[in-house]
Amino acid sequence: MSTLDGRVPHRLRTLGTLELTGPDGAPVPAHRRELLLLAYLAGRRGRAESRGTLATLLWEDREEARARGSLRQALFRLRKAIPDALTLDGETVALRPDGLHTDVEEMERHAAAGALDAAIAAWGGEFLGGEEPGEGSALREWADGERARVRAAFARVLERRLALLEASGDAATAIPDAERLVALDPLDAGATERLASALRRAGDPAAALRALDALAARRRAELGSGLPPRLTALAESVRGEVAAREAEGARAALRQSAAGNAVPADARGRVLAAWRHVADGADPVLLVEARDGDAADVLDALLDAAAADDAVVLAARGYPADR
Repeated sequence: MSTLDGRVPHRLRTLGTLELTGPDGAPVPAHRRELLLLAYLAGRRGRAESRGTLATLLWEDREEARARGSLRQALFRLRKAIPDALTLDGETVALRPDGLHTDVEEMERHAAAGALDAAIAAWGGEFLGGEEPGEGSALREWADGERARVRAAFARVLERRLALLEASGDAATAIPDAERLVALDPLDAGATERLASALRRAGDPAAALRALDALAARRRAELGSGLPPRLTALAESVRGEVAAREAEGARAALRQSAAGNAVPADARGRVLAAWRHVADGADPVLLVEARDGDAADVLDALLDAAAADDAVVLAARGYPADR
């Protein structure tokens, strides 16, 4: 994007990082506090700020005279790096509206125009990369407030696009936006509910249940409470769906095993074939019931097969109970 006179301005990145780049996209060397000064002025949207306020904000650890001197040096270096960006008027400093572009401004401009895909693409991560800007309490307070404001703005963009995808019935495409909403606020029950619903509609109730269980664990650890009643009911519904799917899967596996594995007709052959299923892990349990005439032959064959597979055999003998 260029200015009205056709110039391509410098760009300040504050989402996920803190970096100043020139019109050619190459990084412009600058001290961190100089970049923080630009980020603060960019948030003022052209409004002037007093030198005293800026000096105290950025150099809170220094006495006033030294803080003002540091501000003068920072402004001098910035005017050399980006000559047309700053307006210095006696005791005030302002950033010209078209003198510097920021990724935050870009995201908000796209969102206001309804270009949701472009607004989401402009998001590079948390404001200032999620890092504390410095030791000063005023600077931290400003950074925390701006971080919360920008995060909320991005969440609204995600919610708008997510609503469009939900309305279209495109559950699979909605999942990434729902996941990003959860990442922005892992304790937000509404975000996890939208993620779980999207996963369920996309045919993955097991993943939906994992998302709900993860939220429950986070809320117990950080808030000392479980899921809200609405999400508790949703979790139980999804849990029942998962259990029903697992049961049906087990029945289908048994039907497939029975249909695809013919066994010999004689008792000895049937037992040996059944043992092979157990030894190969296809079946968890083998129950043998043999009549008196077949018992010795069947059990001997089974024990021989088990011994050949190095299985552990526990042998016991039963006797009629005394009456």
